Amino acid sequence: MSCVMYNGWAHVIMRNEPSDVNLVARYMLKREPGGSTSYVVALRGIENVLEQNPKEYVPVALFMTDGEMESDGCEAVLQRIMDTYHHSTG
Repeated sequence: MSCVMYNGWAHVIMRNEPSDVNLVARYMLKREPGGSTSYVVALRGIENVLEQNPKEYVPVALFMTDGEMESDGCEAVLQRIMDTYHHSTG
């Protein structure tokens, strides 16, 4: 499991570590809210993590935000991620 937190910057706080039931307490609650809500920053952080994952990993991204999307090109980054990492389960 990897975890990317973001505000004005993307912060990879876990990279390819075993699932952690204490993720929120150990990592996420230690971060202060603030910064802008740039989805493109978050999506580029996710893309960076996906690029470094072993090929046998099945990518799953859970995206959560407390803000509204800025019009900053995030649709193009999301489309690139989907085009590159989308796997059919059928």
